[in-house]
Amino acid sequence: MMMQAQLELVVEDLRCGLKLAKSNVASFFLATLGMMLVVVVIVAVAFLPAVVLAGLVSPPFWLRAGTNAMEWIMTNPGLITAGGLAVAVPIITLLLTALGSVFGMGKEAVENGSTHAESAFSWFKNRFLSLAGAAFVIAVVVFVPQALVWAAVALVSGVPIEGVTSAALTIFSYVWTFFTGGLFLMVFPGIVNGKGVQEAVVDSVRLAREQFDRVFGLWTGLVVVWMISIMPGMIIGTIAVPTHSIATLAVWGIVGLWNVLAVAAWFFLLYPAAIISVVRVYNAVTGKEVAAGHQQAPEIPIV
Repeated sequence: MMMQAQLELVVEDLRCGLKLAKSNVASFFLATLGMMLVVVVIVAVAFLPAVVLAGLVSPPFWLRAGTNAMEWIMTNPGLITAGGLAVAVPIITLLLTALGSVFGMGKEAVENGSTHAESAFSWFKNRFLSLAGAAFVIAVVVFVPQALVWAAVALVSGVPIEGVTSAALTIFSYVWTFFTGGLFLMVFPGIVNGKGVQEAVVDSVRLAREQFDRVFGLWTGLVVVWMISIMPGMIIGTIAVPTHSIATLAVWGIVGLWNVLAVAAWFFLLYPAAIISVVRVYNAVTGKEVAAGHQQAPEIPIV
């Protein structure tokens, strides 16, 4: 009976998130495009010196360098992992910072019933340090241990990693991502509610422990929705044998169409619904949830 009540609560959280996302779809769409553009510009500027330097070197040099790099990668997975993390962690941190700013829009949608695309830029500018700090913590805790474990196994067993070892590591990565993702699910809602990085992280872990059913229930629901959106395409794509028959081409056409629709559904609706649902649960478990339009959200300067 208790499990059924918790399931109904998760469904209600997702339903409310979906409803608010539908009424603010244009705002979230424009904000997402804008945040993607900001990320692209920052990354492009950061890598501009390397691109300029690459253009000054002759193509034969890069051909030889590429061949030597592949051989080096096969024999030095540990160093490659370190170098990869040095590049990947800042990029992941930037992506998560941009995502965190959209949680500010989720807060406004939950508390006021509506939001505007400009708000994402305001949250990004005015809470950048806190959002970036929280994003860095999440990136390090969620992704770095996985990379180190994969690198350690590669050092022992060699590369490429295949068979049972690869399957075991994939399961480990999924479990670690699910567990740590649930623990940090409430970090960004805490940041947009005025908490500092340390306080938001500690508070998120505490809420995940004390409100386990509510927090991990929502997190599980989001993962299930994501799995439902990608599994049909993956299963059909795995079973279908690539041939030139009309039937096979039709199957692959269906797979492609499904994947396009799934990506569109997440981009336009499910991803903002997920953010709103997370903020809604945060407000509920911290006593901050209010009826839409009955409480004014904190003023954030609009860019």
